[in-house]
Amino acid sequence: MDVRFRFPLVRPIEVEDAWPLEGFGATLELERADGTASAITITFKNQPISAAPHIAPSEGGETVATIKDNDHLESFARQILQRFIDYINLYYTIDVSFDNVEASYTPTSDEERSCLNIFRFKKARQRQISLIPFSIIGQAFYAGEADSDPSYVSMLGRLAKENLLDGQYIESFRYSFLLFESLYGNGKFKSSELERELCNNVEFMSYIISSIGENRFEAPRFQDKRLIEFTDEHKTPGDIVKTLIKMRGYYFHGNLKQRRPWHPRQQEGANGIAAFSADVVLKILSSFASPMFADHIGDKYLKNAVAQGAAMTVNVHVNFLDENNMNQTHIFSINTPGTIPTNDMALKLFNFALTKFQDKFPVYRIISIVGTVEGSNIPLFSSNFFISSTT
Repeated sequence: MDVRFRFPLVRPIEVEDAWPLEGFGATLELERADGTASAITITFKNQPISAAPHIAPSEGGETVATIKDNDHLESFARQILQRFIDYINLYYTIDVSFDNVEASYTPTSDEERSCLNIFRFKKARQRQISLIPFSIIGQAFYAGEADSDPSYVSMLGRLAKENLLDGQYIESFRYSFLLFESLYGNGKFKSSELERELCNNVEFMSYIISSIGENRFEAPRFQDKRLIEFTDEHKTPGDIVKTLIKMRGYYFHGNLKQRRPWHPRQQEGANGIAAFSADVVLKILSSFASPMFADHIGDKYLKNAVAQGAAMTVNVHVNFLDENNMNQTHIFSINTPGTIPTNDMALKLFNFALTKFQDKFPVYRIISIVGTVEGSNIPLFSSNFFISSTT
């Protein structure tokens, strides 16, 4: 049986001529069409049938696909390909998608064919699609009319976040620290001087303190264990700053002469510090986003929505008990950008309606709030509130 692993290229490459390369006990080939290579394959020939996945019944009687005894082959294929990439990238840039691999199992006899349950399967790692409210897109667009330039902070922040999501924790930490040092380091680079600058910066330390505390107050299932473990090890804000600077020296200036140099294939050791640093980065990015939330931005966004026919009216019915314990209803309308109801719209308008009513009638007790899109029976939000039976 031949076992073949296919790794797609992130960007295709042009190769005029090519043929199979045998080595490592395997065969490397470029998957080409009209001279353009879109994938690299690693094939192991004459493998035992035990290296193939098989179908095994579960305890409940259902069937599940179980991969058995072939992980070592995939791991070896990755090692071969990674070594190739490390060398070829000394001259040309080739980016392989290691998170998307297709494995195929080709029998070489009828006997092997009868034993195979699965001939091909694909494993893929996909990022969750981001749900972005259109209001944020509009705010970012109109904020661009201002003179402020967040490009430096935005670029480093994006690289820190992307590398964290990709499991490149060392790179993520590097970009985070570059941002810390450039904004709050005051040009200092010696460890003792940089530590003093960072610890004396009120804004930066507030972000450190916030990142320490916020995660601990989350419900356990929402806590990031990486942050918990990191802050358990480094308990005070000052300790964390010292650790950030120490690891700056290790990951920026560490060399192969050290007893334990860092290695690009050993990312897990930087997971905790990268996750914590990225959490601080998010707070920094939020502070630079203030132009997006200026009052005139909201006015301009709403004015444009009305001009584009993208405005809706939501009628809010508030049922409440007045100062005489009489059941009353207050109705008001809210004009909002949008063409269809969305979850983001519902949350924002509910909070707006609740705040508006409480500001106007602070002593009244709310029984329920219902928001309905004008011209339809679509309930945008509905909430009931506790009222004591002794009232």
